[in-house]
Amino acid sequence: MCSQAHPGPTLNESLWKFIGGIYTIERKRILIRAVATKIVSIGETIVSTAMQASRPSESSRLI
Repeated sequence: MCSQAHPGPTLNESLWKFIGGIYTIERKRILIRAVATKIVSIGETIVSTAMQASRPSESSRLI
């Protein structure tokens, strides 16, 4: 009976793969959220810099 492959380990392995998959998806979601937040903050910085650059004195100094 011990030599036969009973469903115990395979069920356990598939369960661990399932948990691992959820964990990986959750980590990716957190990473994506962090990257998106960073992109937004960079975008805000670019916009504020562009606003400052669009002033007449600043643009004449750049040209």
